Amino acid sequence: MSSEWDETCLVCGTKTKNRCAKCAAAGISLFFCSADHQKLVWKVHKRVCGPTKANPFVYPLLSKDESGQILEHMHDSSGQLSRFPQQTSTVAKALQHFLQIPGRELRDCIRTVTEGGPNELVTPDIQRRVLVIARAHENARTLDLRHIVTSPVANPFGNLASWDWYSARDTTEASTMRWGDEPWRSWYRHAMLVYLYLMDQCRREPNSPETTTRAAWLERLVERNDTFIRTTIAPTCPHLADSMLETALRVKDAMQMLGMPTGPV
Repeated sequence: MSSEWDETCLVCGTKTKNRCAKCAAAGISLFFCSADHQKLVWKVHKRVCGPTKANPFVYPLLSKDESGQILEHMHDSSGQLSRFPQQTSTVAKALQHFLQIPGRELRDCIRTVTEGGPNELVTPDIQRRVLVIARAHENARTLDLRHIVTSPVANPFGNLASWDWYSARDTTEASTMRWGDEPWRSWYRHAMLVYLYLMDQCRREPNSPETTTRAAWLERLVERNDTFIRTTIAPTCPHLADSMLETALRVKDAMQMLGMPTGPV
């Protein structure tokens, strides 16, 4: 990434030397300009902070509530899922399509990636993919763009999984095989998690005094993410980088139509 964005706060994008100590111990430099800014996103960052979680970025296991919702609705095609291709129009179909999991094993598969479940029964790679695919499609099932401004609090890891799987995954065979292991992926996931979390706060509190300040932060974060795609992702994944930039532009246009804060892309 360009020197302008080196050592910048994950929350506001300003220069700082303050690193998250636990993440540094895991071998990744994530910066917060103040304790207040780290505290602002601690609800989500703490779940991916420190050794064994931060680098590589490890999606947290499903909570029992998340797991229960997925199991109850895994065959439902509502929300944005109704617009998906038939083969991925439910959580169950998506898991079968992308991972070739037999239908009779789907419920047990979800339990293996749930807190307190038999997590040792699946490899880390399969666990990661199940978590991302299940969360991404459950997120789509509960998303109604017609009421996005007034909808409840979003699941931050559902939002991230949707972005990770559908906007930051090259669909060519070679890239799909190594999806998730790219050297740049961990930092990008941390950055997008914070960005999406702040975005959801602005969406839910459009008239809050804090939203004006956070909207300015979001503009800087969009610019930083755009630069990261062009300078760090594009050299090794040019097709993916082009696709990510196109998606970011479409998201920006949609946000403007909804009256939500945006930044340059």
